Amino acid sequence: MSKTGGAFLHGEFPSLLPFNSFEKQCLAAIQPYLEVEVRPRADRLEDCEDGLLDSLLREVGRLGLMGVAIPEAFGGIALSRTLIARFCEETARACPSFAIPFNVHSGVATLPLLWFGTDAQKAYWLPKLATGEALAAFALSEPNAGSDALGLSCRATRASDGGWRLNGQKVWITNAGIADLFTVFAKVDGEHLTAFLVERGTPGLSVGRDEKKLGLKGSRTASLFFEDAKLPSDAVLGEIGKGHRAALFPLNVGRLNIGAAALGMAKEALALARTHASQRKQFGQALEKFEIIADKLARMAEKVTRAESVIYRTAALLDGFPGGSLAAGEEFAIECAIAKIYCTEMLDFVVDEALQIHGGYGFSEEYAIARLYRDSRIFRIFEGTNEINRLTIAVQLHKRLVAGRIAPLDKNRCDRLTTALAALEANPESQLKAVALADITIDLYSEKL
Repeated sequence: MSKTGGAFLHGEFPSLLPFNSFEKQCLAAIQPYLEVEVRPRADRLEDCEDGLLDSLLREVGRLGLMGVAIPEAFGGIALSRTLIARFCEETARACPSFAIPFNVHSGVATLPLLWFGTDAQKAYWLPKLATGEALAAFALSEPNAGSDALGLSCRATRASDGGWRLNGQKVWITNAGIADLFTVFAKVDGEHLTAFLVERGTPGLSVGRDEKKLGLKGSRTASLFFEDAKLPSDAVLGEIGKGHRAALFPLNVGRLNIGAAALGMAKEALALARTHASQRKQFGQALEKFEIIADKLARMAEKVTRAESVIYRTAALLDGFPGGSLAAGEEFAIECAIAKIYCTEMLDFVVDEALQIHGGYGFSEEYAIARLYRDSRIFRIFEGTNEINRLTIAVQLHKRLVAGRIAPLDKNRCDRLTTALAALEANPESQLKAVALADITIDLYSEKL
């Protein structure tokens, strides 16, 4: 099995292992719940029925399935990255508006606490997060700090009582309307980026109205406002000035999860397209009998199958790396970024073709493909835009080659890549050359699978 990031450039890939009996039991628990309790309520979630999302998430917790990344010592089930990816796929296939809140809670909103929390913080919060007694949110983005994730203006200052005062605004916060715990990022004295644990009900914290979005309408997204919000002295998560670790490291594995969710949505779109093509008749025969439609379906299936390989081989890389998911996410940051880009762009292709196969019916909200089409658009934006992820791939690849973390490339094997790398080295400020290098790397990774 490959042990280091970038080894795919030398033709090394992990083998895939079947789920063990416990993992199969977990899947057997979540799948019926999604089909019986979540999928039939997708329209009601879309209409933002009061209390519905909250109750569905907490019920998953009562089933013991919210703590997918949390160790058993804290009441979780500590699943492999491979099975977590499968959970992301299955939840998104059933209902994206449920999947994103579920995956944010169990992923980027839990991992900073798990990785950087004190023993007391973990002992208090992790059991609650594992059972759904408490729901979590990750509050990083600001009105003027989106892709520039570390360019925050939210400020934290020491209070005379030893606690903290927080001032600023956060935007696009998934679960804002239902979360009990927020991981919030601010700069101490306007300079030292630091993570804080903030409870709902904190004096000085207010939650804005739910955003009216193009898609994922059932996912509760809102702004947070801090006006001299009063935090206790032990609210700091990790070290003062080291908040970039809690902010950025969870996004590595988060990108893999977003790619897996995109895979689930694409599988659903393909299934809808196949069903419609088999039932809809024109010129005396089913649409699927026409060569041009059959070709569309075949291309969609090919891309879905390739994306599935990207997701689960990347997950296998993380599972096979010693040191836990924090170290694995950093080691395979390039591969996780590739998975996010490839699968979200595959999703856009598949859902667009699925709607096209539906013809005019696809433009009607009476058909499920319309909602999938709207829901899919955000996937190229959140968890780092695909443009930012492409730059990340290029920067990380060059940095690791220079540092010797990736063995020198064989020009015969990677001729296009070495040419693009040389072009970037000749003009290191060129974003277009960085994107060209990233695109070749993405092609190599997906093609070699």
